[in-house]
Amino acid sequence: MKNKFAIILVCLIMVFSCNRKTNENLICISKVDLEICILDKWVIQKIPDYFLYVKLPRENDFFLINNFDNPDGDQMFFDYLTGTHERFFYSELNLLDYSIYEFVDDGFRYIYSTYDYYNNDEKVRYVSITFNFNHVFYDISIRMNADNSSEIEDQFRKLVIPSLKLKGKNMFDLRSEPDKITEISAEPLDSLLMK
Repeated sequence: MKNKFAIILVCLIMVFSCNRKTNENLICISKVDLEICILDKWVIQKIPDYFLYVKLPRENDFFLINNFDNPDGDQMFFDYLTGTHERFFYSELNLLDYSIYEFVDDGFRYIYSTYDYYNNDEKVRYVSITFNFNHVFYDISIRMNADNSSEIEDQFRKLVIPSLKLKGKNMFDLRSEPDKITEISAEPLDSLLMK
């Protein structure tokens, strides 16, 4: 009798948690084939240009997910990086530092990029994770004030990113080391750092 009750209880929990669930201070959101958990103090915004746009507590800070069909395969990584880098050539952005790493884990490839820059006297940290999955290109990014970024970036890396599931598959596992890590340099950005 106890086993039947436990099975029914587990089934009910699964049914009620499939679309939106809370775990500690996280809220998990399912949208199309994607599930991700964010902090409950982050506010989801309805902005049609983005798959998911979330306002963080500080005024200019945000978390977003962008995705689009990708018939170009791996070339999209480099095209997207080039587009990201072009914005640092605008006069209002002053690039301070950057790092770009390619990770490969069991055939899954993603690029983790971090950019520190000044924008209108505010020191900003911008982190972007890009990858392909089933012919769709994803960009998961967070923009935060660099002076207050350590806690938010830590939550992003340790809570939000590992919670990401696509079609029910966990995409990032912090318990195992990637098979391959490669640092990528961007000479046009290096020229900006020398200013």
